[in-house]
Amino acid sequence: MERDLSHHGHNQFTSFAMNHIPPFAMLSLLDDNILRFSNFPPEAVDWVIEAATVGWPRLTATRQDQKTIVFHANVWSPSGAAETIYSRRMMLHILRCLQSHGYYLFQGIDITGDSVGKDVLLFEQREPTTTRMMAISVNANCLLRLIGAPDEVVAITKACLDYHFTPKGVLLSPKVVQGTTEFQLDGCPWESDHSSRSTHGRLMIAHLFAQLSACGWRLYGSIKQTGNQTGGDYTRRNPTKDTFYFTYVADALFAAPLP
Repeated sequence: MERDLSHHGHNQFTSFAMNHIPPFAMLSLLDDNILRFSNFPPEAVDWVIEAATVGWPRLTATRQDQKTIVFHANVWSPSGAAETIYSRRMMLHILRCLQSHGYYLFQGIDITGDSVGKDVLLFEQREPTTTRMMAISVNANCLLRLIGAPDEVVAITKACLDYHFTPKGVLLSPKVVQGTTEFQLDGCPWESDHSSRSTHGRLMIAHLFAQLSACGWRLYGSIKQTGNQTGGDYTRRNPTKDTFYFTYVADALFAAPLP
């Protein structure tokens, strides 16, 4: 009897869940320049086109249908430092725009395992809000970029790199794009091997993210938004890395000063 009731209850829950719990909204990053929408309202396409063209100057886009945007640039396979930064800045504006309409990033997931595949982005609906956001990207084997970060974050990052990064060697690169700060680190810390240099890179990221979190900057999402560039040994040495998007939480504790 208990088993029958349990089975009946399970069936009731399954029926309720299938009929009353909506799926997540979803963005699919396709080919080099396509963005496809699932489970969003039709007007979301217009929201995102406007946000994207603010984040990437002179970018144009076409609404192919109610679910698809075609960008007139290779936004998912950018060429050169400036385009790589614009691609991240564009995503930053898209995430902030969707949040202002009540769509919050739930998770970015890679369901293909393909070296040229990009994440699928899942969004959940909550109350709309507007918050400060920024991005951190790690590029090539030695670059760390702050995109849209305020001056205090630049200062925290510089202090953290100077204190925790070994071997020493942190250079501030000339600005490639306004609003972006680039650090060049000695020793190739993003190499995908088991050497001490890659260990130092991982530990430094752990210190940096902890400092940012204590100052109110919480990791909002980690997104693989570009596929590997082709080219034999170049692809092996420079695989695509995630970009980290942060949102500001006003009631967080301030970090203790670095020793």
